[in-house]
Amino acid sequence: MDWIDFPNAPNIGDVICELADVSEGTTKAILIDGFGFLVVRRKDHVWGFVNLCPHQFLPLTHRRSDIMSADATALLCSNHSMRFDIETGQSETCALSKVPLQVVDGEIVIGAG
Repeated sequence: MDWIDFPNAPNIGDVICELADVSEGTTKAILIDGFGFLVVRRKDHVWGFVNLCPHQFLPLTHRRSDIMSADATALLCSNHSMRFDIETGQSETCALSKVPLQVVDGEIVIGAG
């Protein structure tokens, strides 16, 4: 499902958070008006996903907030440990819904995709 089709999906250009709010090499779950984001930061890159496991229909961060793999290449669903690539959101069988993000003047905003 495309991120824009979820209930309460924000608008392109909406600010998600400050870049400084997401530490290097970590993820941050953010809830804005009932819409759950998962922001991933590694080096100078940020990626965004809907914080919803396509298998369990629960946030990836439902049981714990630290979901980055030890090698910082995957997100691990805290409900059943499925691995999702941090750049694409792809797993072996399905994918997270990717939200296009960009950094503008130190803020992470929703991009046009």
